[in-house]
Amino acid sequence: MKIIILLIIISLLTISCSQEITTQNENARGGILLNLDKENTPEEVVLIKVELFSDEFENKVIEVEPQNSNNGEIFFEKVEVGNWKMEVSAFNNESVLIYFGTSNISVKVDEITTISIELKRVNGSSTGSVYISVTWNDDIFNWFDYPANPILKKQNTNFDYKGISQSFVVKKDNKHYMWYTGLAGNSLHIYAATSDDGLNWVPYSTDPVLSPNTANSWESYGVSAGAVILENGLFKMYYTARSTEESDYSPWYIGLAVSEDGFHWSKRQNPVFTGATGQWDLKVGVSAIQIINGLYYMYYTGKTYLSDHQIGIANSVDGINWERSGANPILSNKQSWEGEGYYYPTVIKNNDKYYMIYNNSVSNVSGFGYAESNDGMEWRKFDANPFITSDETTKKWERMLYPCIIELDNEFRLYYTGYNVSSDERAICVLRSFK
Repeated sequence: MKIIILLIIISLLTISCSQEITTQNENARGGILLNLDKENTPEEVVLIKVELFSDEFENKVIEVEPQNSNNGEIFFEKVEVGNWKMEVSAFNNESVLIYFGTSNISVKVDEITTISIELKRVNGSSTGSVYISVTWNDDIFNWFDYPANPILKKQNTNFDYKGISQSFVVKKDNKHYMWYTGLAGNSLHIYAATSDDGLNWVPYSTDPVLSPNTANSWESYGVSAGAVILENGLFKMYYTARSTEESDYSPWYIGLAVSEDGFHWSKRQNPVFTGATGQWDLKVGVSAIQIINGLYYMYYTGKTYLSDHQIGIANSVDGINWERSGANPILSNKQSWEGEGYYYPTVIKNNDKYYMIYNNSVSNVSGFGYAESNDGMEWRKFDANPFITSDETTKKWERMLYPCIIELDNEFRLYYTGYNVSSDERAICVLRSFK
């Protein structure tokens, strides 16, 4: 089994004495902060040595004992602006080199860069292959694709043999819970999985935890995983449902189910939200719920029978009775990378702002974009979208879909579906961003 160590340069910050001659200033300095992924560091590694080499400046070396490191951070101060070579070596308790990785990096003025390095086992030499991923990032998120993706695959049962998709993750106490959609022929079912670290997942069962109810015509065709919130000690899932009368002109619905343990669910008899006949949101799917100033905000995808996906907002005082926003659909100005539309928003609050991540519809590229808001209602897209594309993923997926963001103590994670259209392969993956 391949064992990996990740070292992520998550921030390059520059300090200059004169703004007028920043790029020429010999005193310009930067800081390189690396975050060691301690959870996936093999126990046999007792020492990690990080060296910086340059033809212009004095070399720099830092050594750290990962098992004795409190937070896994390795920080180089006052690094001269310029080009450097970084070598990362991992040793066992006999001082034998067992893992190695290298990368060229560039410390620039007023620029932030993210690089991930995979250290691979050394077999009788001091060289090894290297995985390097450079991603666009801003001051908030510094995403890199987890090299061990995918983190969850289909079990190849009667209900997921065409793949799994649309994951939604919640952490409660010390356990991570994931709900995801199993695809099988003419039906859709919802599965569950659990994890201690959010990276290594175990399916709860080979059977779905939520299935279509043929007694309710509005959900008799299929149910898809949607947004889950924790409220009063209960899991509440807003899921997407479709009827047996599925056609280009039939609406989709949003149902609500409640559970004490995340595996055994009680559904409401009737949907809490219905697609609007003759409108842009005939078919609806919910992917995010936020509670802002005591009011529930539902962020949902709407479309007609075409691929013109768009995003809408609905509000509720009780989480059951919803009213569409008069500003729908939001984010109406399409960027060129979005193709025929944009959909499946996931929303998180960071400090005083809300951030939305969404995927694009049919286009010659596939990726994720950002939007931000001060109040959760009015949103502005980032000009630099998309911030990552499927070409930048570890497996080079043909499409990346259905983002779901969560915040942990030391990082953000963005779970998504990797999809290869040509082979009809779907699996669950994750992007990581260390704070």
